[in-house]
Amino acid sequence: MNVKRMKSLLLLFSILTICAILCACDTSHGPADTTADAVTDTSTDTPTDAPVEAPTAPEAEAPTETEPETEPETEPEPEVLVSAPAPKRILDQLAGRVSPRWISSVCMQVTLPEQDIDTVKDAFQKEGYILAATTPAHGTKLGTAVLKSLEHTVTLIETADGSLHVLWEKADAVTTDPLYAIHNPEQGDVVMAQIGIARGDQKDNPMIGMCYVYRLSDGTALIIDGGVNNVDCSLNLFRTLQQLDVARDEDGKYRIAVWIFTHGHSDHMGTFKQFSVQYGDRTDLTYVMYSFPTDAVAPKGNTTGEEFAEIVRASYPNAKRVSPHAGLTYFFGNLAVHMLYAPELLYNSPEGVNYYNTTSLLFRIEANGQSVLHMGDASEAASKAAWVNSETAAFKSSALQITHHGLYTGPDSHDWGYMRKLYNATDAEIGLLPMGTRNPRDARNGRHTVLVGWGNAGYQVSFVINRQDSHSGQALDQGYFDRFVAEVAAGTNKKPTIFGYDGINTVKNRSGMVTYISASEDAPMATVFTLGEGGFTVVSNEKLDTWLGE
Repeated sequence: MNVKRMKSLLLLFSILTICAILCACDTSHGPADTTADAVTDTSTDTPTDAPVEAPTAPEAEAPTETEPETEPETEPEPEVLVSAPAPKRILDQLAGRVSPRWISSVCMQVTLPEQDIDTVKDAFQKEGYILAATTPAHGTKLGTAVLKSLEHTVTLIETADGSLHVLWEKADAVTTDPLYAIHNPEQGDVVMAQIGIARGDQKDNPMIGMCYVYRLSDGTALIIDGGVNNVDCSLNLFRTLQQLDVARDEDGKYRIAVWIFTHGHSDHMGTFKQFSVQYGDRTDLTYVMYSFPTDAVAPKGNTTGEEFAEIVRASYPNAKRVSPHAGLTYFFGNLAVHMLYAPELLYNSPEGVNYYNTTSLLFRIEANGQSVLHMGDASEAASKAAWVNSETAAFKSSALQITHHGLYTGPDSHDWGYMRKLYNATDAEIGLLPMGTRNPRDARNGRHTVLVGWGNAGYQVSFVINRQDSHSGQALDQGYFDRFVAEVAAGTNKKPTIFGYDGINTVKNRSGMVTYISASEDAPMATVFTLGEGGFTVVSNEKLDTWLGE
């Protein structure tokens, strides 16, 4: 080996040796220290009062308060429902032996005037019930809480006068999903159609029927009532789903997000019977919302909860039942349903419920800043209960559905003071009046009776009319009214319209509110609106057959 190569090898060996020594001394790449960083200990054994020579250090800044370090936010673990004692057992221990009543086929109720909502809520939570987060209805004065166990769902409602209603249902009989649903982030216009009712063999008109269909921004439908039990009415409803271009699932079925029934009278829920037979295999229903009372708490309607539940199960076995309760908000897509009144508020009151229309739900639908107050056939008593348990703002709406087809609403036909308060509080520019076609064989019916006769007599429909009108001094008898309507239809009328009535289906009152009736004298009508950022807008108003393309 030559000298030059020997020197190269010695140099390489020296470099490798130096690198090895340096690596052994370097601790920066060693195993991570699992303890806290060491703090330099500057203390000495010298007594603290002894003079100590120390180098001059910069003046320390005052310590600043810093936020503690936190772990990245994660979704909280969901609370687990557990088995818990039955509601009655808990209430017996809390308030003495209670006597609940069945108020519907799935719901029991007891009223505790001496208990407050927090005390009862705490008692249920101590027994294992979970307090579910819910959204109160807009403007409600009601205190509400929903508690759940594996076996039961309990709803607490504390009224403005301090009464506490405790309601419970078996968890497998109802669902509370719409209470916690998040608004569909996809925003867009909601379309609503007021659909006239095919009278069929019904004789009692215009006290007949009600049907509203909403198409939500996700394309699904929300239906309110529907009308009477006949083939034509159910066909018109199905064709409305087609005309509104309601979304369909992968099997081609029209998707109904929820079907709400205001009460159990046949001219409101009857269509569902025929519709489910004819079109149950062509539609999909996710939720059905209703609360038809038992005979123990209200006069009998046209169906019982058990009968209706069987009809639902037969055609829509996967549909989930929602029991509506006052003071809560239910969410469907980008639409909210604020439940301002449900009859449970009056079942255990001193007056009770002795008039079936008092069992009608009263709620406000809201979407895109627009709203509709739906009253179904709600009575004066129902309106009073809603009024005293709500702020005035709860009723402010773009549109008002006139209750009970504009007719009387209780034993005292002229008693509508609280309904008048509700009507005025809406400050609505649009009125919706579910009213059937005129039956020529029944002298009680027709626009003359409702708009003129009852209006002058002081019935609540006079809110729509809002003034007395002698019509140029002419006697407002049936014959004159018939001639007026005929002249309007022929285009030869030169007289002022009676109470703003156009002879077809609109009425304009003194304050400027325009009310659309769901039928003309002789034909069902279809009036379509959009609820969008631009307002509550009328899209079309024409005969139902024309709108459906016949």
